[in-house]
Amino acid sequence: MRRLILIAPKTENDGNAVRKAANRRAMAWRLGGQPGIERPHAIRGASLARSTAAFIASILMSVATFLAQASMSSPAGHRESPADEVVRPLQNALADAFNAGDVATVMSQYDPSIIVVAGSQTWDFVGQEQFIETAMAKPDRGRLRLEISYARELDRDCILARGRFHLMHKNAAEDTALFTVVYQRKHGDWKIIYAHSS
Repeated sequence: MRRLILIAPKTENDGNAVRKAANRRAMAWRLGGQPGIERPHAIRGASLARSTAAFIASILMSVATFLAQASMSSPAGHRESPADEVVRPLQNALADAFNAGDVATVMSQYDPSIIVVAGSQTWDFVGQEQFIETAMAKPDRGRLRLEISYARELDRDCILARGRFHLMHKNAAEDTALFTVVYQRKHGDWKIIYAHSS
């Protein structure tokens, strides 16, 4: 290793101080830097530390966001939508009316313009009324339970809902099928304008 030797002039008053300053400069140059200037590897080290800290912070933020979203989508964090709050009471009231044999209350949920699709058959309001009356006239019409699995607002006055109906008979047999209904708000009341079951 080359050594840089500086010979400091001696003076009567400050010879020692000058020599010490010269030696400090020589040491600085020997180490690859200049007096008062930060060495390159120190600068790179500080920059790397800052980059690493930023990277770790971004990872932690991503994890926190994921956990927050998972919590919101979990059953414990579930909140019913406005559509759920509209549809569930209506479906419960329809099932209660059917179980009580109240045709008029059941039919009050349907709009006169309703279209009903059941398998390969299609009928209108009159056909739905005949279907309900025939079902209720049976000695063992069964007990109806409606299970809503999904409800969504299509717009402020229209809701799509889907679910499954369960018709339990006294002999423990069960009729069940999936259904989809569309509710429309007319003059402040929600009415079923479309119903499909399969």
